[in-house]
Amino acid sequence: MFRRLRHALVERHILYKEYHAHRRLLRELAPTPEGNRQRSLVIIPCAPDSVIGSRADEAMIVTAMQQFRDMAGRKAPITVVCAGEFENPRWPRLAQRYGAELLKAWKGANAHGTVARAVAELAPTDICILGADGMDGHYSPFISFGLLSLYTLFYAKGYNVSLLGFSYSDHPHPTLNRLFRKVAGSAPFHLRDPLSQKRFRQSTRIIKARLVADAAFLLRPDHNSDAYRRYRDRVNDIRFHSAIVIAFNFRPMLRPGHTADELEASVQRMAENLRRLLDDNPGLAIALLPHDDCKRLSDNYVLRGVYDRLKDNYSDCVIYVPQVYRAEEIKAIVGLFDGVISSHMHLAIAALGMNVPVMAAECQGQVRGLFAHFDYPEQYLLTPEQFCGDAFLGAADVFVANLRNLKLHILTALPKVRELSRKNFEPTVFRRHPLRMRNF
Repeated sequence: MFRRLRHALVERHILYKEYHAHRRLLRELAPTPEGNRQRSLVIIPCAPDSVIGSRADEAMIVTAMQQFRDMAGRKAPITVVCAGEFENPRWPRLAQRYGAELLKAWKGANAHGTVARAVAELAPTDICILGADGMDGHYSPFISFGLLSLYTLFYAKGYNVSLLGFSYSDHPHPTLNRLFRKVAGSAPFHLRDPLSQKRFRQSTRIIKARLVADAAFLLRPDHNSDAYRRYRDRVNDIRFHSAIVIAFNFRPMLRPGHTADELEASVQRMAENLRRLLDDNPGLAIALLPHDDCKRLSDNYVLRGVYDRLKDNYSDCVIYVPQVYRAEEIKAIVGLFDGVISSHMHLAIAALGMNVPVMAAECQGQVRGLFAHFDYPEQYLLTPEQFCGDAFLGAADVFVANLRNLKLHILTALPKVRELSRKNFEPTVFRRHPLRMRNF
């Protein structure tokens, strides 16, 4: 207990210092330049050191690029803030694909200060900050405050800045709640599901919490890629003897903190559940679909183990392609399936956006909020323990039996959800005076 208390006090002390650094920046940063200028965009990810492997971050970043290019033209400059050197060249290649530049500015003890100065030096007309699941302090209260600081700083200085819709758990970092109230001023906030909106208002007592949907609902699928065509051919081949094809995803971090032996046991149990699901549902086929390849946390770490246990006896009804495709390719690919069982929220978002039914594992209350947008049956929302345990098979059997009805249910709600997603990018009336902040 003493150790936890000490840790909490150290965190509060560091956040206190970050807060005062924020106040100094508010005085130092110049307002956005006046006059007509070429439109330019800076994107600040919610986890600048993880854009290499996360298809969730990638989906939101690419969506922001697509929306901006629709508005400003194909040649409008785009810059993406990132951290450090890249061991994996994948993201730089992806940035190049969309004509974006990388700004390696997220570094140092006061990272948001470094980013703020670097972005201000570029003097963009537009700034887009990803909120996602990084605003409640669950992963790092320092990154959360950094994103909050950057948003309110640029808002105060008159930039056309948007903080894309984010989730807010029912157990946010306590110091962050106070900091939200202190630095928010008149800045509006976008919450990406009804439950997050309610939690945010209750925790921070900030009323200007506008309901949106995840920006990735607007991601345009890539049906022209070689990856999509290869997957389409595989699925078409397997449909000769399988009436229903569902995608399945299982990520290592579904149950964080588990030992290698415990994870191996989960893989064994999941393979057994899928074997029984196939036996119980003749005419069913399963595609093992990886979504993320974040170094040691790659989905293939567990999916390969599942496939190795199924391939000998179920080769005619199990597809496994270990490559992790681009976010737009994944969204196109999930449209080939009759259903998706996912432990990644953004894979569920891709599926729902393509009118494909989902069964999903919960994560920090985010997926429950996602389901609320669609008034989606919560019997298809499993805890991580249920997803890896006995409850999985019963829920999956019911899911497969009700795919047609679920598809009609999604179709009814999807236009409203897409409209809420567009609200992430609607222009805001910006104030050109510094935000009024209360004393700490």
